[in-house]
Amino acid sequence: MKKQLGFSVIELIIVIAISVVVLLAVSEIYITFGNSYLYQNANINASASAAAFLNEFNDMGLQADAIVTSRTVSGTTYTTSSTTVVFELPAQDSSGDIVASTYDYAILYASSTYAYRIMDANASSARKSGSKKFSDVVSNLTFNYDNASPTSASSVIADITTQTQVKQEIFTSHLKQQVYLRNK
Repeated sequence: MKKQLGFSVIELIIVIAISVVVLLAVSEIYITFGNSYLYQNANINASASAAAFLNEFNDMGLQADAIVTSRTVSGTTYTTSSTTVVFELPAQDSSGDIVASTYDYAILYASSTYAYRIMDANASSARKSGSKKFSDVVSNLTFNYDNASPTSASSVIADITTQTQVKQEIFTSHLKQQVYLRNK
């Protein structure tokens, strides 16, 4: 009698079953890795955007001589309050030297879920006018002044909360930064 070559039906079913189990395990690892990647990116975005805004707040606040009541830029008036701060900064020339009796204005605020800095630079200043968006996931931004009248304040605290959601997970970052104005 001749021996037949090939696989039996039972051997074929066992190989298919093992292959299905391995494919299910690999797909579960892939899905888990994908979700982990999404969650980590959401958490990083919430934390990094809050930190970037506070770094700008710190930089502008340390350069500021004063906090002013309001500033009109491109037809929009920004008023210092618990949600907006308008810093008055001495203008600088291209060498970094202060231009006497000339000022630039930095406005930091949140609108909807966005955090912005608007720079209104004097024509003789080396700083560039324009706006910059720091975050698109702001849930709360407040400024607290060490004086009831913000224009008399010598320090200000920015308190920012950012929040983002991926699937059913919510990621929140809450940071505070205090800055003391120069010469106060």
